[in-house]
Amino acid sequence: MRKETDSTVSDSEDIEEQIYEQEEPFEFTESVSYDPETLNSDIIEMLNDLDVDKKESHHISNAIKCLEKILTAEDKEKAILECLKAINFLRKVTSVDIEEARLMLDNLLSFINNK
Repeated sequence: MRKETDSTVSDSEDIEEQIYEQEEPFEFTESVSYDPETLNSDIIEMLNDLDVDKKESHHISNAIKCLEKILTAEDKEKAILECLKAINFLRKVTSVDIEEARLMLDNLLSFINNK
């Protein structure tokens, strides 16, 4: 048993050395690029696909209404307000995991804020 542990430690040290010895930085070949409209549509689609309790379905509906208003908001402040409203409605949903939708909403808010 002792020898296996030693070889595992040795292997991990070799890998660390290879990483630090690498001359060129890592290159990421894939990137995800979203525009606010696409991100908004993806969030709405995700929310529509959720299977929530009937008691909480109105929170999802209200969040979707807010997201739809973002696309037609006259200015940045109104769009931010609608996004914050959508986030607040989703905070009330507990019957399903909405973490991914919340993260996407955070990204959308960041897009709107940086317009």
